Amino acid sequence: MSGDRGARGAPEAVFDRVGATYDDIHADNPAQLEALEDLVARLPDGGVVLDLGCGTGRPAADVVTGGGRDYVGVDESEVMLDLARATGRARALFRRADLRDTSAWPPGVTGAVAHFSLLMLSRDDIESVLRALAAHLPQGGLLSLAMVELDADSVPVDFLGETLVVSGYTRDGLRRVVEGAGFDVENLVAHTHLLDDRAETQLYVLATRTGTAHEPR
Repeated sequence: MSGDRGARGAPEAVFDRVGATYDDIHADNPAQLEALEDLVARLPDGGVVLDLGCGTGRPAADVVTGGGRDYVGVDESEVMLDLARATGRARALFRRADLRDTSAWPPGVTGAVAHFSLLMLSRDDIESVLRALAAHLPQGGLLSLAMVELDADSVPVDFLGETLVVSGYTRDGLRRVVEGAGFDVENLVAHTHLLDDRAETQLYVLATRTGTAHEPR
């Protein structure tokens, strides 16, 4: 998949600048940890977990490899990937690529994670990536998706003193989009996450790849 990321606020450049500061604020999120642990507990033996927008690998790589699973993280920020590789995690591989570049996705994926990464795409691209994930996963494969609740397509927001262009959905809208991509939503939980100067509603989805994609209703 391709697209003009420059017109979208170049998120890779933003994350190159904020680096480990992101982890200082976001890595220890109990709701996110619970979502990851739920995913790992339900995965079959064998297979690979793909993490789209892995950043430094915290916390997903830690939870996945700690649960005895192989992990491949994909991100666009070389700074974040350098931090991820420096930990020397066993069973973890990190690749630099556009999140929409399916050629960077390894074979044998049985579980996928996309926590707060797809929100930096347009709605069209979010829905394309979800359909591609459904096609890449086997029947019964699992998706752990996290988004910020936001009924908007490609709007600028302040993020750690930087400007990012983001998209999102209401919780009902997110359910329709995920199901329309070919998943069955098993759980959708809303969690209020407190930041230094504000609170945001985070949506955590656990979904199973079930069948054919269709247009969201």
